[in-house]
Amino acid sequence: MAVFFEVRMITVLTPTFNRKNELIKLYQSLVNQTSKDFEWLIVDDGSTDQTPELIERFINQGLLSVRYFRQDNAGKHSALNAGFSNEENNEWIFIVDSDDMLVSDCIEVILNEVRNLSSEYVSIRMLQINNEGRLLGECFPNSFDSYFDLINSKLANDNADIFRKNAIFNYRFPVFDGEKFMAESPLFLAIGHLGKTKFLNYKGYIAEYLPGGLTDSSVVSRHRYFNSTLYVYENKYIENNLSYFERFKSGVNWWRFRLFKGRLMRSFSVPYFFMPFGFVLYLKDVFHGSVDLSACLRGD
Repeated sequence: MAVFFEVRMITVLTPTFNRKNELIKLYQSLVNQTSKDFEWLIVDDGSTDQTPELIERFINQGLLSVRYFRQDNAGKHSALNAGFSNEENNEWIFIVDSDDMLVSDCIEVILNEVRNLSSEYVSIRMLQINNEGRLLGECFPNSFDSYFDLINSKLANDNADIFRKNAIFNYRFPVFDGEKFMAESPLFLAIGHLGKTKFLNYKGYIAEYLPGGLTDSSVVSRHRYFNSTLYVYENKYIENNLSYFERFKSGVNWWRFRLFKGRLMRSFSVPYFFMPFGFVLYLKDVFHGSVDLSACLRGD
């Protein structure tokens, strides 16, 4: 497959798995951007739905600078690792999911922001809207300048993130054998230690939540891939920059997803004090069908 490459200011990084039809929508939104000063880096996480042929069509049309990598199916967090490893030239990395789209001036707005940001800023977070233009969450207060501020604020926002390349150059999600899902909060905690975040009240990212997507199946996936889940809550529990409330929730959730599971791949354990609270949430998940209690008791 032929590719062409130019040095750009921004890389749009898209992990994808069996999202051929949605990729067409994202591609069109990228073609429609008022600024083409970006590269599209696609990491295919082992798709089986003719995604490679579709990407070849995109490349042959020559309307965008495109690079394409394919790996065996290992989950979005592993695909992000591959994207981080294969981006060597561009200064900023914009993570855009394969089932989402961008407003036509999104890249132009981001470029105007990054060109004026001092080096103390290592990331940008912008607002998301749905297909009808409704804001998914709330606008950011002017007082926010790090991911810790956002997490501690309890704002239930769905947002989009752009990272300075040198901030994530050495960051990689841990990948546990056989586990294909990990929430992205460990990355945000790591970035929070490296510098400031520019919170941009700009509605430039259009999110569409599909049945069977990561958001839709999050609780089920967290139970299934429990070593990855426990790593996420372990990081939040020990993070001193988070509030006591957030750390308490993380301790409770650690036990929620630990109970009745098999062997851990890490030695860390949250104190037993949190176990009864976690057990209550675990039973709630069983009641709602997010976890199969009989399978857990069998050790499956």
